Amino acid sequence: MGGNILATIICDEHRPQMGTVRPKVFKAKDVDASRSGEIVNYTVKNAVTSKVELVRKEILGASGAIKIEDAEIICSGGRGLGSCDNFKMLEELAALFEHGSVGGSRAVVDEGWVDHAHQVGQSGKTVTPKIYFAFGISGAIQHLAGMSASDIVIAINKDANAPIFKVAQYGIVGDAREILPKLIAKIKALNLEEKPVWKVVYIAQTAEAAARIKEVLAANGFLTQTKTTNSKHGGVYEISVPLPKLKMRMRSFAKTSFSCNSKEAGQ
Repeated sequence: MGGNILATIICDEHRPQMGTVRPKVFKAKDVDASRSGEIVNYTVKNAVTSKVELVRKEILGASGAIKIEDAEIICSGGRGLGSCDNFKMLEELAALFEHGSVGGSRAVVDEGWVDHAHQVGQSGKTVTPKIYFAFGISGAIQHLAGMSASDIVIAINKDANAPIFKVAQYGIVGDAREILPKLIAKIKALNLEEKPVWKVVYIAQTAEAAARIKEVLAANGFLTQTKTTNSKHGGVYEISVPLPKLKMRMRSFAKTSFSCNSKEAGQ
């Protein structure tokens, strides 16, 4: 339907029935090793040979970029951002997070402001990030179908009655073009103020082994610190690296920096 129609289709009298589910529509469950399925081998009789020939295969998107469906934080923009140039601010915001990516509504994809690979919605990608920023997105039903299952939705829109506020945990009524640069500055300030949280990544049994590991980490741009501890097997060397600061503060930042709840956005 090209994303223009949502329909419920009921087939009471016909069997078998088959259904397909788009990726990220449902939250993935934890692996249960105690469960197993039955594999049934089936040989197709009178199989039809495909007439489709693969001419070439191309990988779309920037090398090393995080796919929008895999991102933990998505900074999406709609027509309310005003122009393609303002999407550069979204890219700057997304770059402040370890697993951030840029998204967009169908309207801005049609305008050519962002590539179709970043489109969120029924005719784009279904995403379930930890935080979904919606800048200047009104919240058409087709767009909501692709992002409403996000853990936290933060909406910024000039229209207090925009449908996006109905699915948002936090909302700001205002011009996204004015709020976005202030938000970027605030996150940068938090990043500078935050003390790093160190995580042990390697335990060496000797000082020589610890020194070699530190050299490898340093060569790859990591800061390190070493702590000598005692165990029942003798002394060991714990090598730690600082975790990304914003990764530790994603939820606390969302809770403290946005005091306007979506239900109160019009006040």
